[in-house]
Amino acid sequence: MTGLLAAVLALWAPAAADPLPLTLDEAVQLGLLRDYALQQARLDVDEAKARVEEVYGSVYPSVDLSLGYTRNFETANPFQGSDAGSLFSALGSSQWLAFNEVARTDGDPNTNPITLEEFTRRQGEAISAAGGDLGTSDNPFFVPNQFSAALTVTQNLYNGGAFKALDSVEALEAQSRAGVRSRALRVVSDVSRAYYGALLAA
Repeated sequence: MTGLLAAVLALWAPAAADPLPLTLDEAVQLGLLRDYALQQARLDVDEAKARVEEVYGSVYPSVDLSLGYTRNFETANPFQGSDAGSLFSALGSSQWLAFNEVARTDGDPNTNPITLEEFTRRQGEAISAAGGDLGTSDNPFFVPNQFSAALTVTQNLYNGGAFKALDSVEALEAQSRAGVRSRALRVVSDVSRAYYGALLAA
């Protein structure tokens, strides 16, 4: 504080050829601006506020959103060249045989066995009506377009440690603000005393 008072008095003290008047308010403002301890106290308040926000971040819910789109022009068939490929190629025939067996044995004269071509056509119409697409690939795993979306919301129902930490950092912030006020009052008092002391000595 000695250096600050010296600077204030140096600005106020009149020079022989060019006096520089300085009011008490100006001296106080200059002291509040240049006092190192007061600047440090204000930085302590900023640090305490940052800690409060950090702790609140662990208490508030978090939201994650992800979107994805994939366009497949050709997808490798994992069963290409193996005996499993014939299984998928015969899958339609097995379904056709099962359909005709039900139609033949259900006792309903309105249901009759149909050809494989007719069964495939009806199956395609049903899938199209449902919004699906058989596609032109013989790969049973082929999907031309893929869209994905995911929304995740996470909220801690209770975190005792976080609430205790919140109380601590809020108390630290209040203490830091009180320190700024206390230091500012000290600067005003010291500058005023030095100012009037300089007036009396002039």
